[in-house]
Amino acid sequence: GARIELGSFLRLPSVLPLLLAGLAARAVAYAAVLLATLPSRLQHDRHACHNLVYEWGFALVASLPRATIQGALAAIPANMGLFSHEKNEFMREAGVLCIAIMAPAGVVLQKVLAEPLLRRCRYDEDEANVDPQA
Repeated sequence: GARIELGSFLRLPSVLPLLLAGLAARAVAYAAVLLATLPSRLQHDRHACHNLVYEWGFALVASLPRATIQGALAAIPANMGLFSHEKNEFMREAGVLCIAIMAPAGVVLQKVLAEPLLRRCRYDEDEANVDPQA
C-alpha cells in the first residue's frame, strides 16, 4: 500500500491544481454524456431536464473514490522510471496525496450529498412503479 508521510503534504500546493484539473475534466465529461443522452432521455422521461443537474452531481460525487484508484496507479510509471528521479518522486507523492484527499472527501460527500441529490430527481409515477421483471 501507499505510505503517507507528513512531508508529502508539503507538495500539496503543487499537487492540488492537478487534482482540481482532474475533477474538472471528470465533471465536464459527465456533463457531456448527460447532455448527449438528453434527447433520448426526454422521449422517455419528461423530467429529464430537471434531473440533469442532480444526476450530474450524483455521478460526480459517486466517482470520487475512483480518483483513489487512479492515485494508486500513479506509482506504476514512476516505478518504471519513465521520467527523471524528481518527476518520478513527484508522481508517487501526487498519487499518495490523491488517495489521502479523495478517499475521505469521497466518503464524506457521498454520505452528505448522494441521497439528497437523488431525492430531488423527479420521475413519473407510472414509470417509478414499473416492475423491471415484467
